[in-house]
Amino acid sequence: MRALLVSLFTSLVGLGVVGCATAPRPLVTQDGHELDADLWARDAAAIQTRAAFEFSCPKESLHLTVLNAGIHMDRVDSAVGRATEVGVEACGHRAVYVYLSQNGEWLMNTEGKP
Repeated sequence: MRALLVSLFTSLVGLGVVGCATAPRPLVTQDGHELDADLWARDAAAIQTRAAFEFSCPKESLHLTVLNAGIHMDRVDSAVGRATEVGVEACGHRAVYVYLSQNGEWLMNTEGKP
């Protein structure tokens, strides 16, 4: 009987039914949207870099607002929240940046005018 239980446990571990669970990913709430904290940090940095260049404005003066978010499937097929539209205001400019999931880039979706 003990051998049967050990065999069953070993089989379940091999199937991933029993074993260590992965730690939950850290989340951040931004403008009412619950986002994956790591993805938001990367996305915000990418948007700031583009907007600072396109607005000819220092990164420190940019104000980002998450306008829309959706579900993103990460590398281990976990559903996580990710911003999909972000408004940026700075130096008299306003623009909306959208996330293109096909290539993982953020692009301005407006002309960036006041």
